[in-house]
Amino acid sequence: MPNGQYSAAMPMSLTYTPEESDVMSRLGNDIMTYVQEQIPRFIMGIRPISEWDDFVSALQDDMGLDKVTEIVNASLTRYNNR
Repeated sequence: MPNGQYSAAMPMSLTYTPEESDVMSRLGNDIMTYVQEQIPRFIMGIRPISEWDDFVSALQDDMGLDKVTEIVNASLTRYNNR
């Protein structure tokens, strides 16, 4: 995460269980690649904003974003309970 205005938003030392790490590496990389490819398309107008809901649905339903969010939240809870 780059240093900047939001760099302290999430702790850098979140840890995952072995099972969580497996899911994060499987799903997280694909999600990040898809987001990095699609966001510029929305910004440049190549992909119309009317497709935003489809983009979000693809992330949640097809790519497992909800599972990744669940894992990050669990890890953050563990971090905060230290």
